[in-house]
Amino acid sequence: MKRASDSISLRLSTWKLIFLAGLVIFVFAVASAQKPSASKFTVKPVALPGAGGLVMLDYLAYDRRSRRLWVPAGNTGSVDVIDTTTDELKRVEGFSSSASGIAWEA
Repeated sequence: MKRASDSISLRLSTWKLIFLAGLVIFVFAVASAQKPSASKFTVKPVALPGAGGLVMLDYLAYDRRSRRLWVPAGNTGSVDVIDTTTDELKRVEGFSSSASGIAWEA
């Protein structure tokens, strides 16, 4: 003789399987609709003004909105801002160039 709890358990299992199948179909549909980006990256050297010899770059930041690359050239005490669409370079000076990044004045 079947109990009511067995019937409820079977219905819940069926709904779990239907939900899981729907979820899998949804994930595959979304994944297949996504087109992989065909970004083309290029690398080109840019001479940083005022830099003699090797310049140690400690951090790069890119601003998507303005399409500018911020390049703090640590041992020159400046930040060079490169417009990535025109390769125009602007310099912001007056930063510390000590090894610890902190300049102490007496």
